[in-house]
Amino acid sequence: DDDDDDGGGGGDPAPTILSTCNETGAGAEALTNNVGCDPNEEMLVWDIYSVPVNAGDCLWVKGDNGVAGEDIVAVVIDAGGAIYGLAQDYSQLDDEWACTNPAGDFGCPEASVVIANAGDATIGISHFPPGEGACVGADYTLSVAVNGVDTAPTLVGEDQMLQ
Repeated sequence: DDDDDDGGGGGDPAPTILSTCNETGAGAEALTNNVGCDPNEEMLVWDIYSVPVNAGDCLWVKGDNGVAGEDIVAVVIDAGGAIYGLAQDYSQLDDEWACTNPAGDFGCPEASVVIANAGDATIGISHFPPGEGACVGADYTLSVAVNGVDTAPTLVGEDQMLQ
């Protein structure tokens, strides 16, 4: 028995990757905050936001770092579990632009994605710690737009593991 109760073989299927779109916002509803880190430095800790969207909406997410030049990363997960971000090659919502405060060889996240499933989309924002023994929080700014209209997402969790 494969123990995943879906009647098929193997484990859980890979999540659907959201496709990209071209609409962006101006950042007029930008939020600033600070995300912590895992003191054991074993996994990323996330601030988690929610924004209501419809299937087919273009959701723009842009993260910027604080004056310390942190390496910010983000992820979008729609109501059906489709995802954009956390790609193993760092090609999604990581290093798309140079950041206001240069982060060495790293950049900040920015992407516009087509929402596949209506409901509340989850936006997670985190940072890569600067090195072993350097567990410090990271200041960031988060900008979000839906179909080109700036919107302020709702903070639903701080310094949490992404589920």
